[in-house]
Parts: sequence; structure tokens; C-alpha cells
Amino acid sequence: MYPLNLSFFVTYKCNYNCPHCSLNADSKKDLWLPIAVIKKFLKEGKQLGFRVAIFTGGEPTLRLDSLLESIQFAKELGYATRVVSNGWWAFSEESAYNILSQMKEHGLDEINISFDDYHVTFFRQLWNIEPLYIVHVAKASLDLDIRLGIAIIEDANSTINERFVINLLSQHLGRPYEAIKENVVIIKDVPARIGRGKHLPTDIIPEREPLVSGCEDIGMTYGIHPDGRITVCCGHAIFESDFYDVGNWKENGTTLREAIDNASRNLIYWWLYTQGPKKILKKLKIHEKTTHLCDACKMLMVDYKDILIEYLRGHRDEILVNDVLLNTRAQEIVKFVKEKRRKSQWQL
Repeated sequence: MYPLNLSFFVTYKCNYNCPHCSLNADSKKDLWLPIAVIKKFLKEGKQLGFRVAIFTGGEPTLRLDSLLESIQFAKELGYATRVVSNGWWAFSEESAYNILSQMKEHGLDEINISFDDYHVTFFRQLWNIEPLYIVHVAKASLDLDIRLGIAIIEDANSTINERFVINLLSQHLGRPYEAIKENVVIIKDVPARIGRGKHLPTDIIPEREPLVSGCEDIGMTYGIHPDGRITVCCGHAIFESDFYDVGNWKENGTTLREAIDNASRNLIYWWLYTQGPKKILKKLKIHEKTTHLCDACKMLMVDYKDILIEYLRGHRDEILVNDVLLNTRAQEIVKFVKEKRRKSQWQL
């Protein structure tokens, strides 16, 4: 559980209204993260050893000038840079190249684009054209040497899946996916039943994984939000509970260093990191179906929070010693921190 990524939720505003959105993002939410705040946390994050700056939302490209300024500032500080977008702007090869060339010029390393049945529906409504935007983005990103991540959300009714995307790219790019897979990566996931996603039928959502491992994101990716929240994770469950809040830059002036200190003293965060929410649910003898890692986490922190707290009160020392301190993942983090301090790369 060490800080690596800074995820800036640039806005909660989005020009789509996807039924699976855990953030409940839509066009009515007009809250934005000030550029001065972004720069402040980028500077502090660099001093603390953060390596990746992620700009997400909502839809961060709705204010392109501010986004480009943020990318450039992050790149000048030495961050690897990533933008997460729905790709609404890639309605033609020219439009995709125009936007991505500007991002590249300002220092973008990676673009993540959502391409699935949920997002394609709104692309069609917006432009009334066939949704070939992922092809346009792929062509431009390959030409500009920008790494592309294609995020696919699949459920039992999906027509767009990994095979569909591979065939689409191969057909329109004139080369097999094997030739580009180092630069064009497909990221598969299932809907989380959080936010608007909680209204999706459970029976259409396949279980993504056994979910018995620890959670890698908690304590590794810190979220900076336009409403002032600083979160210890970037997962879907952070929008269901303030349990993941480790400070507030707007109300309390919390610094990133203070947020990390707050997180490091929270036993539940370490427990989630080493064991994962699924194992913890089993320890609590809760056996409800969970289809997503974030579903299990939300179940712990919202639905069964009282049971969780009661268990912690009676088993605190056991959890601290057996599940955290003696866990190999925690030991690896201790070695990492010692090495960072030795090289004076992490000023703590």
C-alpha cells in the first residue's frame, strides 16, 4: 500500500448518461476541479514519489484547454500522464487526430477510451453515425505513439466484447491485433452495482473474478475530487461512502502528505490491501453474491459496516498481526519504502 498514482476527478460533468455509471455523472453536474488545485497536488505529489497523473471524470475533455494545461504541467514535473475519456470527440479520423495531437504536444503518454454497449449508445445519440470512434482513436494513437487502453464493460447482453473489438480493429487498421497489442491494450470489466449501476439486474452481470485477493488500488491511487474530497482509492465504492475519505482540500486544507499519513494509520485499509473485501466478507460469514471487487468493498463499508466494526473490536490484534504484519504483501511494501528512503526519492 504505497502511493503511486494521482487520479484527478477533473469534473463530475459528463455528456453521457450511462446506466451503469457509479459516479452518477451527467450533464447537470457542473462542478470542476480548479487548475490551481491540480497544480498544487501535482507539485506535492512529485515530492512524495507519485509517478502517474491521471485525469478522469466525468468527461475531462469537455474543458480541453484546462486539460491540456494540466497534462503539460504534470509532464514537466516528470509524471507519466493518462487521460480517461468516453471518446465523444473522435467522430472522424480528423477529429480524433486533432484532439490527440494536441494532447501529445502537451505531454500525454496514454489515453483510455470506453467502448462498449453502454457508451456506444450515447455516441450514436450524439452524432447519429456508426460508432467507429475507437478505430479513429486507435489510428491516431498509433501514429502519435500514444498508448491506448480500450475499456470494455461487459454484461450478459453485451454485443461488444473483446473479440468484437479485435475484429473491428483488424478490419479497419489492415493489420492483425497481434501486431499492435503492445500499444493498444484491451481492458475488460463488468458493471459495478453502484451509483446508477445499482439498478442493473444482478443476473446479467457475470462474476469478474474469484475476488479473493487483496485490493491493489487502495493506498496506491489517491483521488482528488472537485467537491474537496481526497480519497484513498479510485474505485467505484468511493462514491457510496465517506469511509474512503482521507481528507478534504476545500474544507480542511488537507495536504497530500496529511492524507497519506491518515491512510497509513487506518487498519481497515491495510486489511483490505492484504486480504481484499471478499476474504473479509467470508470472515464475517457474509455470503452474498458479489460480481465486482468494488461491489464487495461497498457491501463491507455500507451494507454491513456495523458487523465489520464489531468484528474489528473483537479481533483487532489478530488482524494486525496475522492478516497484515505477517502478510507477504505488507512486507514487500516495507522493503519498498525503505529503498525509497535510502535513495532519498521519498521525502518522509
